[in-house]
Amino acid sequence: MEKFLILIMGPQGSGKGTQGKLLAEKFGLTYAEMGPTLKEYANENPEDKETIEKFQSKGKLVPDEIVMKAIKYRFGGASSIILDGVPRNKNQAEEIVALAKEYGLKTIGVYIDLSDDEAVKRLLARLVCPVDGFEPPYPESLKKTSCDKCSAKLIRRDDDTKEIILERLKQFHKLTEPMIDYLKKNKIELIKINGEPAVKMVQNNLIKELEKLGLKTNA
Repeated sequence: MEKFLILIMGPQGSGKGTQGKLLAEKFGLTYAEMGPTLKEYANENPEDKETIEKFQSKGKLVPDEIVMKAIKYRFGGASSIILDGVPRNKNQAEEIVALAKEYGLKTIGVYIDLSDDEAVKRLLARLVCPVDGFEPPYPESLKKTSCDKCSAKLIRRDDDTKEIILERLKQFHKLTEPMIDYLKKNKIELIKINGEPAVKMVQNNLIKELEKLGLKTNA
């Protein structure tokens, strides 16, 4: 059976996490979001924990060397996987594509497009559960106050300030957007989807495109 590595990319607030989790469930894939993956890695590797926390608190990208350590920590290659939030530059792209080849995975890039204005609006409205990480998607986040899983009060992330959001978007446009051209030049299949419609519509559009490339949904 063919195995896949799906790289789900897009600006902050584009719904990468929401769509990544939905697609993982729909297609029976492993889902790995870089934020939690880095946190999990940091807890197991205290020598890199301080560096990870320092960069994340300022909205800066964690150094490539540590990102790749975290990916290898999480990515065993035993099954198809969705990586959410990478690659963020050419070096990461090269190493991740090479890793996929090593494990015999077909790489597919998914890019969810979103304007900066919409991204800022969504992120300033974002709320998360401090207990289990539950995060209602926008616009549901405008009316949610408690976690669907444990009923804890939802809070705003410390790094969801306008200043840090704009810095993250600046970094995204500078470093991550060129990855689209990189993937195309290296003949990696690329799906580009408008991220502004409702979650369900974006999900349906992604499912249709991924099925065309050979993925099969769970019954």
